[in-house]
Amino acid sequence: MLSNSKFRGIPILITVLLIAFSAQLSWELPIGNGIPFTGQSLAVLIFCSFLSPIEALLALSIYFILGILGFPFFADGSSGWEQVMSGSGGFIYGFIFAGITVAYLMQIGWKENLLLIFLALLIASIILFIFGLGHLAVKNNVSVALEYGFFPFWKGALLKVVVGALVVFALEKLWAIRMQNQRS
Repeated sequence: MLSNSKFRGIPILITVLLIAFSAQLSWELPIGNGIPFTGQSLAVLIFCSFLSPIEALLALSIYFILGILGFPFFADGSSGWEQVMSGSGGFIYGFIFAGITVAYLMQIGWKENLLLIFLALLIASIILFIFGLGHLAVKNNVSVALEYGFFPFWKGALLKVVVGALVVFALEKLWAIRMQNQRS
């Protein structure tokens, strides 16, 4: 959708800001362990679907670096290296790899139908879990990683994949109609 733009810095900056904003959309899961459920991963899935892999790398690296430098870009306005080293740190740097993956899959044609979009976002979410759970397992152990990083979140992650796929599919269709109307 954004690939026809001549100046790529604006979509990259918009992506950084929208992911940072989505991280502030947070609510606690009703299991009483204080783990926030945020909009970051949904934003990464949707916005990186419209970037090239290089643009996704740039946008998410900028997001990551600014968050480390103190900009309140992580969940609940948090920032700093200590957030990256915390239990959720693997998810924070995992966004980079998940975003690049979804951008690549869309670039090679997976945006053509809803099932492929769903699969691309699902693969990116699995990559995000691999980084997040791996980080948690190294800090603690596999049992703790699953208890705090997977079981509370897998249903929400699947919902985000479904919602993200529907949004990306709808935006792709709207963009195609717009482009077709411009040619007419």
